[in-house]
Amino acid sequence: METIVTPEFRLSFPAVFKARSFEGGKEKFSIKMLFDKEQLRKNPEFRKDFDKLKAYVAAFLAAEFPDDKDECKPVFNDGDKKSWAGYAGCIYCGASSMSAPWVVDQFQNKIISETYPEGLYAGCYARAVLHCFAYNVAGNKGVALGLDGIQKLRDGEPFTGRVRPEDVLTPLDGVEAPPPAADVDDLLL
Repeated sequence: METIVTPEFRLSFPAVFKARSFEGGKEKFSIKMLFDKEQLRKNPEFRKDFDKLKAYVAAFLAAEFPDDKDECKPVFNDGDKKSWAGYAGCIYCGASSMSAPWVVDQFQNKIISETYPEGLYAGCYARAVLHCFAYNVAGNKGVALGLDGIQKLRDGEPFTGRVRPEDVLTPLDGVEAPPPAADVDDLLL
């Protein structure tokens, strides 16, 4: 099976540690990938990598559905038509898998949490390893992206809609913060 590595994207709706069902469908592991349109316009290297991804999908689609590829659902969609956080100004697509994908950080250390900021969360920047597969179910046909693995590249503003404690709370008056420990052993009594 041929795979491809995506260019950097902003992560949305990650379900990579526990399979989830959306709109009554089968439980699966999945992500949405948001590719910045401004980057596509201004960054030639980013554009080249994104065009490789599009060509990979187009070639698979032409091989699987040579006579009716125009009837297939699109893989890439306009984020300006969605009201979800972070989608404006982006092209988005999804990827999924029935088995758990591997998840690593920029140093290839395994990530095991969706917790901000150390984990993989909606709003961080990542890249993914994908493969294509064809489907033809109940009149819906097309090509979808299978999710093999994901690598977190850097932090971003979370899409949670929650406020961060440092943005709304101040230290308590009259309470002195303990000095930082120089070493974990300093915490032991």
